[in-house]
Amino acid sequence: MNHQIENWVARIFSDLSKEKVPDFSGLGLLFYRPGFLLPSVSLAPDVSSLDLPTKNVRQSAELLHQICRRVSPFHDGFHLVNADSLAITHVCQFLSPPVPDQSHPIANSQPIGARFMAAYLCSMLPSVAAAATLSKHTGGTLFIRGTTRKISPPES
Repeated sequence: MNHQIENWVARIFSDLSKEKVPDFSGLGLLFYRPGFLLPSVSLAPDVSSLDLPTKNVRQSAELLHQICRRVSPFHDGFHLVNADSLAITHVCQFLSPPVPDQSHPIANSQPIGARFMAAYLCSMLPSVAAAATLSKHTGGTLFIRGTTRKISPPES
């Protein structure tokens, strides 16, 4: 399963990088297992104009290309992907993962942002298969069970 998710993420990140999305705002993805219990709330009041769930990776890439721009009302938060079907089912979601106690080590050699931290913490939840972030400055990162792996380099 993780291999399929990793391939899907790599393809999406590659497509977004090739297309040079104007005013790219960054991207957060969360791959959930159906029936997930995750504290989340929509940041967008109406997503009825979007064709959800997506049908395939091409349609997912096209949707993300459209909504990962600062001018899109759907650019913020995380976009939720069903880990079984690899379909985007929800966009623009605020996630509130539990914060570990102070003794939990979070190893980082550089400052991190809220999206990175949310992806890292959410990746450790039992209902989450993986999370991923993409930023112009730090590139693409895949999070699985609290481990991180670079998927794509930052833009030069």
